[in-house]
Amino acid sequence: MWDRFVATLRRWFGRPEAAPEPTPAAPPPDVIELEGDGVAMLFALTRTRPAISAFCAMFEERVIGTGVGFDTLHAFQVAFDELLTNVVSYAEGGDGEPMGVSLERGDDFLLARIRYRAAEYDPTARAAPDTEAAMTERQIGGLGVFIVQSLMDEFSYQYVDGYNVLTLRKRLVATSSESTA
Repeated sequence: MWDRFVATLRRWFGRPEAAPEPTPAAPPPDVIELEGDGVAMLFALTRTRPAISAFCAMFEERVIGTGVGFDTLHAFQVAFDELLTNVVSYAEGGDGEPMGVSLERGDDFLLARIRYRAAEYDPTARAAPDTEAAMTERQIGGLGVFIVQSLMDEFSYQYVDGYNVLTLRKRLVATSSESTA
């Protein structure tokens, strides 16, 4: 099943399918980097919290030193942690099927797409939480998605062929140390 999912991810994100490799005896790792050239990267993650932590660390390693400022890096890490944790914790369906994350670095933006099989759920349609109400009067849920919306320049949703697709985009702004160099 894992090999079929990897092949599907490669087709979705326009990457040619690699020659088949022998099936490993051990279970697949939590995170696999399928492609990576510094401009576009593709990852497959198991639906576990350790996979999310491993992915966030791998993401940081891949973008440090590429002109992505700390604020942008941190915004994506918060977004990945929130959205991927929501998939692991609440998504209905698609059990056992990995999540796919693609990253694209443009001249002035960083774009990520999260794709996972599950029942249709649009987090962008959720009403903003009442941040003015007392803590004891607030409804549970929605604050994380609200934070993601506030951190990103674009946060959009699509449901395509049984897969939820979340798109995150943030403009890159040079940090003060980068702009003076």
